[in-house]
Amino acid sequence: MFKTRRAQRPQWPSELYRNYYSDGTGLPPDTADGLKQMALYLLDRAGRGETTENDINAAGVHMQIALLTHLQEQDARYRSELEQRAAELREPFTPSRPPVRVRVFHNTRHTAMAFGYVDTDSFVEVYAYAEPAVTPGTSDEQIAERVFELFNIGDDPTYGEPDHRAVEYRDRRNRSLSKGDAIAIDGRFSVCASSGWTPIPKPQLATSGQPGSTPLYGPYAQAQ
Repeated sequence: MFKTRRAQRPQWPSELYRNYYSDGTGLPPDTADGLKQMALYLLDRAGRGETTENDINAAGVHMQIALLTHLQEQDARYRSELEQRAAELREPFTPSRPPVRVRVFHNTRHTAMAFGYVDTDSFVEVYAYAEPAVTPGTSDEQIAERVFELFNIGDDPTYGEPDHRAVEYRDRRNRSLSKGDAIAIDGRFSVCASSGWTPIPKPQLATSGQPGSTPLYGPYAQAQ
C-alpha cells in the first residue's frame, strides 16, 4: 500500500528566499541579482525534475523582471551621479586673492606698552612677510589677530608646530608684539590697542628703537 507523500514547499538555499514559495506566498527578492538567482534556482530544480511547469514559467518571469530591475538600478545610479555633480557645481566659488604684504612695527616710546599709542609716536620696522592665507572675505582685523598670535606664541612648541616666521622674528632678538605697536597690511596701518586693533594714518618711522626691537632696515639693522 502506497503512502501519500505530503507536498513540501521548496526550501530556498539562503535567507533571501526563505519566505517566498512557488505558490505565490511570501515576498520575492527585490534586487536584480536576487531575482536572477531565484530564476536560476527554479530552472535548476526543473532540470532535476523537482518542479512544475508553473515554476518554469515563474523562472522566465523572474529573469525578465531581473533585467528590468537591473536597468532601473543602473538608471538610479546614473541619476544619483548627476545629482552629485550638479550639487558640486552649485557650491559657491571662492575666487583667489593675492597674498598681502604684512609689515610689523615696534613703538619706539618705552611707555607705549603700558599706556598705548599716541599720535606723536614713532615706529621702527622690525619684520615683514607675505601672508598667503587670505580670501576676498578676510578682513584686516582678522589678519591683524593672526599677526598678534604669530609674534607672541608662534615660536613656542607648546602651542603646536613653530612657525618659521615667528622663529626668525625671535632669532632677530625681537620682543613680543605688544600694546602700542603697529602693523601695516598692504600699506594700511593699524595699532594694537588694549582690545583689538585701531586704524591709524601712516605714522612717523624711525631707524632705531628700544632694546628688543631690531630694525629691519637702516644703519642699525644689525646693531641689536
